[in-house]
Amino acid sequence: MTRLRPEDQPLPTPGRENVQDALIEDIAARRRLGVQRYGSPLQTFNGRDALRDLQEELLDAATYVKQARMERDELGDLLGDMWGLICNAGVNMRLHPYDGWSRESAEWEEAAKRLRLRYHAFLDSKPKNV
Repeated sequence: MTRLRPEDQPLPTPGRENVQDALIEDIAARRRLGVQRYGSPLQTFNGRDALRDLQEELLDAATYVKQARMERDELGDLLGDMWGLICNAGVNMRLHPYDGWSRESAEWEEAAKRLRLRYHAFLDSKPKNV
């Protein structure tokens, strides 16, 4: 199989886990939960509008996808900045034989301070109770 358009993603490479097997396990777990809660697995003609249920579940799923992407992006930016600071530490810091690490520039200290403030602002921005 080949990509049809330049903007298509590359073909998948071998991974670590079988997604279909994991999905089958998830479906089995949901079935057990349904039987436990309702006394039987999901059945046809059960008095509910399946398309409405599906639409509501898809809207919930889209909301969770958006939340996960927003969190990933925000944490990714923060982690990227942290990694950059750590990588620069090797350039901007030297191991002092008596004191341990000593900073060679106020620039590094200022960058670390800004990063600490961003991290604490991120932690403080999360509402405690919603």
